[in-house]
Amino acid sequence: MSKPISLKTAAAFALAQWALLAVVQAENLGASQLLWLPLMQAQNAAAGVLVAGFAWAAWRAAWSRWLFVTAYVVLTALVVVSPGYFQLFGDHPRLSVSEGGVAGVPVQLLSSVGAAAAAAWWKLTLNALLATGMFVWLWRKVLPADFSERAGDVRPNAARFANGKMLASTPVLAMALSFASIPQPVKNAANHPLFPLIQEALMPRVSVGLSARTCDNVPVDARASSSPELADAVNKIRAASPKPNIVFIVLESVGSRHLLGNLANTPNIAALARSAIAFENVYAVYPSTARNHLAINTGGFHLTGEGMIEAFQHDFTGPLMARGFAAAGYETALFSSERLDVEGMDQFERRAGWVTLYDFGRDVKNHLSANILNSWCAKEEFTMKQIEPWLEAHRAAPFLLSYMNGATHHPYSVPRGFPEPNGRANDKARFFNAMHYTDAAIGQLIAMLKSRGLFENTVIAITGDHGEAFGEHSGNFAHKNAIYEENIRTFLLLSHPILGTSIVNNRIASSGDIYATLAALAGFEVKTPGMPLTTRDFAARTVFFSKGAFPEQWGLRDGKWKFIQTIRERQAELYDLTTDPGEHTNLASANAELVAKFSGQCERWYVQTHAECAAQFSGYTAPLSEATKGAK
Repeated sequence: MSKPISLKTAAAFALAQWALLAVVQAENLGASQLLWLPLMQAQNAAAGVLVAGFAWAAWRAAWSRWLFVTAYVVLTALVVVSPGYFQLFGDHPRLSVSEGGVAGVPVQLLSSVGAAAAAAWWKLTLNALLATGMFVWLWRKVLPADFSERAGDVRPNAARFANGKMLASTPVLAMALSFASIPQPVKNAANHPLFPLIQEALMPRVSVGLSARTCDNVPVDARASSSPELADAVNKIRAASPKPNIVFIVLESVGSRHLLGNLANTPNIAALARSAIAFENVYAVYPSTARNHLAINTGGFHLTGEGMIEAFQHDFTGPLMARGFAAAGYETALFSSERLDVEGMDQFERRAGWVTLYDFGRDVKNHLSANILNSWCAKEEFTMKQIEPWLEAHRAAPFLLSYMNGATHHPYSVPRGFPEPNGRANDKARFFNAMHYTDAAIGQLIAMLKSRGLFENTVIAITGDHGEAFGEHSGNFAHKNAIYEENIRTFLLLSHPILGTSIVNNRIASSGDIYATLAALAGFEVKTPGMPLTTRDFAARTVFFSKGAFPEQWGLRDGKWKFIQTIRERQAELYDLTTDPGEHTNLASANAELVAKFSGQCERWYVQTHAECAAQFSGYTAPLSEATKGAK
């Protein structure tokens, strides 16, 4: 039988476990939020006492102690690694960050996890030492020497119960102390990492109760925008190149502010921008790659709610960029440095109509250290080597060549020995180094075009699939956590040597407009939700976006107004971007009527957009909810 445990020893262990949690909370919160710690610990203690009361009465046999210790080790391990995850996302792990957590290959995460661990190494080391000491205590004090103690010892005798020797359940109290029963500010920093997982599992789908009819009588604002210089530029391109080649570059995690505001960091793109049209207000429909690529490729169709991965297993029957260009006589190809097997994107791209599709994730024979940049992608120069023979083979035909980089995805890598002009002080500096490296690869691509006499007849179009955040708002890191400007606003650059000048346009657009815009440059029209951005007279309209990572949000840009709202609680943020481009002054409380209008518009858009896109996937039955019923 296990050695009896004294109340004094059990209490000491409980305090040690409490100290571990307090240390981790302090690491996650930072000094500015330390005042919350007393309240957090009071809540932890209250929850622990309640759980321990039930555990005391239930603790009876050796097998249950083994079960408890196993669970305890797993849960405490989550506590130990929590600062590393906070270093990357500013929150605990959540399934909603990756569409249910089943949509990728775990090896992809290795480089990002390793970088986060390296940045938080002292926290992880301290936590591991504290936890190891408690594990050793558990092994020596709680577990029986062997399995001979069985269910026959189901009723503790009165003496053992009375003197506390059955307080082997005290570690349950310690474990419970690591659960905060009431959600806290600063993105659940006070909670045990298991709490967000349980929280999400118990929540109903966010779409339940939504209706597409919420604001049918509220018109969407439309403001006329006339830009004759855009039409003139397109006519100039078409006169020089009636059927121009299109090189379409989609930069991973690069927003409008990152590129257009820092062109000195990317000299090859800067050279292209000197003879280009630049749209600086193109909003991604979603702050992650797969959903926004869906919108780009379909001309504006995209899914807002659940079921994306399942939908990607079916053929899309609506408009698709690759199919449209093929029908117009173009050769088509997609070359991707980054692995596409994230959130089902490889399944979608394989069905998207590309005649040639190169996905480094599927090129297993070339997964060699010489070719790999990090666990997310190949070295950009390796992908350029895959592109060059394709260009050579198709130099006589008009082509649509799409290139997706990977270096600018976290952890923002460059090859060893490559210049790092921004230093390595933090993630933001490494991100701009990765942009500088990607720019060098684009320089290689430009050189390939020039050496084959293709550059003068080619439109080079560059956009970002979404933005990236570096703490511009509290807790906002990477891209999926929020829909502020740094997360959601991107750009479209259209370069052709015949233009000879830079034209900057501030039309408010969506990534769903890109397909129609490229088609117009190639001389054909498409019927899509999106519109060509280069038309002389543009019917300006409200553009919408959303995110599925907890807490789920939707939002819009309408003229000067930027609106953001949590879907479940309907907590609103409203910003006037003409006077507050950094989104720091929330005007929602002073504009209740406008907030109500925008909230209704977002709800209608969220429901209708999802239903309309789901209907385009052949044989796909979207998950039914009140939302999809309301859209019919």
